[in-house]
Amino acid sequence: MLEETTYKINGLLFDTYKALGPYMKEKIYQEYFESLLKKEETKFAREIYAPFKINGKTLCQQYLDFLIDEKIIVELKVDNYFRKIHFEQVNNYLKTSGKKLGILALFTKNGVRIKRVFNN
Repeated sequence: MLEETTYKINGLLFDTYKALGPYMKEKIYQEYFESLLKKEETKFAREIYAPFKINGKTLCQQYLDFLIDEKIIVELKVDNYFRKIHFEQVNNYLKTSGKKLGILALFTKNGVRIKRVFNN
């Protein structure tokens, strides 16, 4: 089931880039991706509050870009290179939420690049 959903998400991310092209703001990619999720009738939530807690105390507030089928975190970024901070952010979301899979989508000048991130 995760493989099918991941494949579908990847296709929608490529469709988003194909429709918008490069040099858009992150929010524009998010809005268009959301419209495709709705069109496909995919269960999702956007900008989910996921507080970072240690020992029951909230240290900071964070918001996931998308949570698909209550299982997969999707984080969209605009940059030409994957950076360590991008992976750290998704890893943090996975640990905080207890989810097992995150998808990091990078909208670049040459296309969209996608990496899966697993919660160990």
